[in-house]
Amino acid sequence: MKCKECSKCKKLKHLSEFRDDKRNKCGKDSWCKKCHRKATQEWRSKNKDHIKRSKKIYYQKHRDKLIQSVRQYQQNNPVEYKARDCLNKAIKCGKIIRPLYCGLCGKRCTPDGHHSDYSKPYEVMWLCRSCHNKLHKERG
Repeated sequence: MKCKECSKCKKLKHLSEFRDDKRNKCGKDSWCKKCHRKATQEWRSKNKDHIKRSKKIYYQKHRDKLIQSVRQYQQNNPVEYKARDCLNKAIKCGKIIRPLYCGLCGKRCTPDGHHSDYSKPYEVMWLCRSCHNKLHKERG
């Protein structure tokens, strides 16, 4: 079993607990995934204004491309788009109340509405972003 010491927490951990990084000799990051995640969360919580400004600047620079991308999605996926649009409008006007927890892992969050059948726009499974992404990756 190959192990490496995390340069942040100084614990000896299996290589699978480190992200890939081709810049390092061993091909792994110097911080373990757990330390890296914690540092990223701390940075994001301290720099919310910076992130917001960056997103705004990016949108302003790429506005036309982003709008074109949305229109392309609408054209290629009309049923899915209509279902999402109906759900979002129902949430906005208060006909549907978004829960405060993920329906799979129970995490407190602002969950996404996952449609298993787009012909039923109001029948959704409420999932945190992580569970929602995992579900879509599993289903291909």
